[in-house]
Amino acid sequence: MVEMSVKRLPALMPMSDLDGKREFQFPDIRRWDVLSTTGHKVGTVEEIYVDPNTLVPEMVLLHYRKFLNRNTKRLLVPWEEVQIVGKGQIRTRPTEEQFADAPEWDEASADWTAVSEYWIRRTTAVGDDR
Repeated sequence: MVEMSVKRLPALMPMSDLDGKREFQFPDIRRWDVLSTTGHKVGTVEEIYVDPNTLVPEMVLLHYRKFLNRNTKRLLVPWEEVQIVGKGQIRTRPTEEQFADAPEWDEASADWTAVSEYWIRRTTAVGDDR
């Protein structure tokens, strides 16, 4: 996983800002279905955030809802935490329970620090089952 310093805000931009201006070396998974670790549909991919210098995907914005639950939230998830499992489908590596305390993404506040801290905590947690 790419190291994100809590003290440095990442310089990422939405892939949609670069549509038609750059070629990407990764699949465009926007609007794809998001499956939980158990294979249930739990949302869709809204956006991919890339490093504007390298065009490497760093974060994926998910419109996420817990299985059989109407409550939704928007989550930023590192690219490495999703797996392409089929045409138009990705699966998250974290379970629904692991997403329970993930910070919701809000472009208005653009709080990259909260997101970075969450993923640093999650990837360094003792007993992490990644």
